[in-house]
Amino acid sequence: MKKIFITIFTLSLAIYCFAQSGGSFSKELQNKFKAISDKLCWDIMVEQNNMAKEHGEELPENHLKLMAYSASTELMEKYQNAFTVPEAEAKKFLSGEYDDFKNKNEFDNCVKELADLSVSLPLSIRYLIEKSHSQKLSGLELEFAVRLFKEYLKQISNL
Repeated sequence: MKKIFITIFTLSLAIYCFAQSGGSFSKELQNKFKAISDKLCWDIMVEQNNMAKEHGEELPENHLKLMAYSASTELMEKYQNAFTVPEAEAKKFLSGEYDDFKNKNEFDNCVKELADLSVSLPLSIRYLIEKSHSQKLSGLELEFAVRLFKEYLKQISNL
């Protein structure tokens, strides 16, 4: 009886989450990309605040949260084309199907292309490059980084 309850509860929760996401896999995936963006911007703000602490300056946590939220929202709006994914592809990603080998190669190619440019890179991109050296990016986070890098490269090539 307990297993049946857990199964029904889990299924109900999945249906509820799907309905909350607007009933589409692509919207649910955009929400996951937004969560990655939020975490990225939060990590950047904390790192920046830690550097400021060394100089006797520090922002309150509520200011950091607001700045991280604003930066994340701006990032998602500016590069929204990168995070718009067709339903079939979104469903694949949400089920955990990533091609990390392909994405790692694309990530490395984007980093090389970015290094060849004589432009100042946005902090979010610089942070992801640095993070890739100290930690292995994989799964949806690597997918996010590749999509962000490609969209950035596309946007600056149109300037």
